[in-house]
Amino acid sequence: MSPSIHLPSRILDVNVSVTLFADLRRFGPQNHEGAIAVSLDDGASVEELLTAVGFPDDETIRGEITVGLNGDLGKRDTVLNDGDDVTLFSPMEGGSTVQPARTDEQ
Repeated sequence: MSPSIHLPSRILDVNVSVTLFADLRRFGPQNHEGAIAVSLDDGASVEELLTAVGFPDDETIRGEITVGLNGDLGKRDTVLNDGDDVTLFSPMEGGSTVQPARTDEQ
């Protein structure tokens, strides 16, 4: 059974499934495996989901997260719908977006 996170004392209308990959697992429930069931207020965004899961309010962490939403790329301001499948990835190591300088010999 997947762990669940519920926000207390609120009307909860949106239930989503969240999968944390790599080092982001440290922010979820301890010793969890697989997806986490999270209940949120109707109209909640991915940003609010990050808070519910336990991510610190730290842009150096949140700003690096890649959001997958129902198999597509999502954004932190995307409003979630009941039944959404959210996948959170940390930045990949290696590679570079900087192209090497071209020399006259090339």
